Amino acid sequence: MASASDSSLSAGVSTSVGSVPILRKSTFAILLKNGTTIPTATVDEQIDKSSNAYDPDITYTITLGVLPDHINHMLDYLTELCDKMMKYDIKYPYSQQEQISIIEYSTQYHIFNDTEFIRGIIFYRWTMRKGSYFYVIQYSDRGIRFLLYTLDRARHSSNSFGSSLMHPNLVEQKTNMKQQLQSFTDEQIMSLNINVPYFRQAVENDLLYFL
Repeated sequence: MASASDSSLSAGVSTSVGSVPILRKSTFAILLKNGTTIPTATVDEQIDKSSNAYDPDITYTITLGVLPDHINHMLDYLTELCDKMMKYDIKYPYSQQEQISIIEYSTQYHIFNDTEFIRGIIFYRWTMRKGSYFYVIQYSDRGIRFLLYTLDRARHSSNSFGSSLMHPNLVEQKTNMKQQLQSFTDEQIMSLNINVPYFRQAVENDLLYFL
């Protein structure tokens, strides 16, 4: 069984030799139904702007917090999920609210035994000056949930000024998330290996939104 010390993952492009990287720290958190958030992972970035100010080299390390015993075996899954969101945020730093390629930004199936599995599908980002909200379909042997992760990785685009990251409007986010899910085509749902009527029914079940 993995421990918290095993829960880091590095990715990105190495910084240029002889440069002085800028260190930035940000946090992933998951939104609860009561409007509060629980920190999930920290991200330490090294940003080298010496080679190209518009496309700086970035390396980062994701470290998960200590997980409760009953989900400790999901450490690799959660690390991969955060890494997918981080990759997207780096690749598209300033674009506004948008749908995300569900195939490119889905985790692999994490299979734990004959019956237990889990997979995360990132399908939308809501961008703000102070960070982003990522919408995630969590599909497992226990069913489907629709989750929202926050990432307080600041940006300074004029398209995203004036929003509060840590106090999301639950009604606004749930309404938008549901609209995005309702727009999925049957072909998109089938590409995720999820039964279409089962998915459609889950989208209409308000209890499945957020944790």
